[in-house]
Amino acid sequence: MATTIIMKNPKTGIVKKGFYGFSWTTFFFIGIPALFRGDILIGLITTILGILTGGITTFIWAFF
Repeated sequence: MATTIIMKNPKTGIVKKGFYGFSWTTFFFIGIPALFRGDILIGLITTILGILTGGITTFIWAFF
């Protein structure tokens, strides 16, 4: 389960809520959740590597 953390950009002062922990949605749906969040590059890379490696990359990426 993910834990909520607060992130602050020291240059701009923008504060955002983030999550830290295992992602079940990434584990089951590979890079699709990243694509929905707007992380196009990470979503595509994770999806391609997940398909090519048979899911090993997806399992590792779910922790990040």
